[in-house]
Amino acid sequence: MFGKITAILGSETDDELFTVLKDVLSSYNAIVEEKSFHVVGSQEIKTWEALLGSQKLKIVSETYEGLSIKGPSKLVNEIAAKVDLHLA
Repeated sequence: MFGKITAILGSETDDELFTVLKDVLSSYNAIVEEKSFHVVGSQEIKTWEALLGSQKLKIVSETYEGLSIKGPSKLVNEIAAKVDLHLA
């Protein structure tokens, strides 16, 4: 389970999901920085970069695609599981 993977966490319009992701990232003392915001036709694409120690995550909110995180597979799976647990 090495390398990078992408996990779609849920809807890009789910405010609770954003709050939970923020809380989970805070528990890792992550530094999150907004990188870009684009409007392409009817789609809005917003990206952030999160630094968790020496590891990086890319967070993307994209209309019709959802809220996703991309990074090292172990870290992505761990964060996705914690987000799911908090939303359950």
